[in-house]
Formats: sequence, C-alpha cells, structure tokens
Amino acid sequence: MILPYFGSWYLIIVLVQGAIAVGNQADIVVWEPDMEFDLDNDYPVHIKHPSISAYMGSRLSGKVLATFVRGNLVYKEGNHASQACALPILHR
Repeated sequence: MILPYFGSWYLIIVLVQGAIAVGNQADIVVWEPDMEFDLDNDYPVHIKHPSISAYMGSRLSGKVLATFVRGNLVYKEGNHASQACALPILHR
C-alpha cells in the first residue's frame, strides 16, 4: 500500500526493511516544510527542560504533523498515542 500525497504535506520516509510494501515495516513522518511557528513558553515542547532552549523565542520553519511507527499512528498535531506500539529499548 502506498500512502496518498496530502496536498502540501510531504512524507519523509525512513525505511527499515528497504521499501514500503505489504509485509515490510516503515516509520514515516508527515512533515510540512513551509509551515512556520513561534517557539515560546506557550508552545508544547516535549523535552526534559522545555523552557531552556537556544531556539526559545525564535520563529522556526518546518513542522512535524504526524508520525507513524510500524504503521501505527503515534503522534498527530500535538497528540501522542495512548500506548507504545514499538519494541522496548533495553540496556545491555
């Protein structure tokens, strides 16, 4: 199955098994490179110390609209999936 092109949205594809096809896994980010936004204290930033950023107060270009992991929607316009859908990362 090939994902449709969403108007001005662009797909950045990180291939895990070589190609997007039935049976293969792919992690996909839907990204709008022309969208601009101001990074301020009201913007939802998901890092350990959100108010400490070299970019705080800046106007930035490019925005992630959605993220799919193994075909599962895990992020869409500020909302994260309610549960994990990938494999856990284990310390060895």
